[in-house]
Amino acid sequence: MKIHPAPKPSKRIKTKKRINRIRKTPLAKLKREADKLCGDIVRSRGICEAKGYGKFKCNSNLQWCHLFSRRYQKLRWLYQNGLCMCSSHHVFFTYNPNEWTMFLIKNYKDTYKWLYKEKEKYVKINRTFLEHTLEELRRY
Repeated sequence: MKIHPAPKPSKRIKTKKRINRIRKTPLAKLKREADKLCGDIVRSRGICEAKGYGKFKCNSNLQWCHLFSRRYQKLRWLYQNGLCMCSSHHVFFTYNPNEWTMFLIKNYKDTYKWLYKEKEKYVKINRTFLEHTLEELRRY
């Protein structure tokens, strides 16, 4: 009688372990949230801050208007960089930048000067900056 050797154990297929990662909120989502919060804060002022300027009447559609462009990321979410304006004034100033500068110097001279200096300072826009900004906006 022939004795057969014991069967070889079958090779186990190794499965990759999944690493439980903490998913981080994408930067674009943080920016959208900061935009929404800051816009709500500025519009909560409730009146057009350019009321009486120009030859046209204000309408009831209030918008968040930036003293300095949104491309200056450091200033983008500062509520000091925002004015609450009706859409007619906002469009007027968008297409008349010289009028806009004169309006700011006449009515918001100190804020304009401060923001002008601040925009020159370099700040890296990263997750920590955005989270800190959101935290400040939520407190307001």
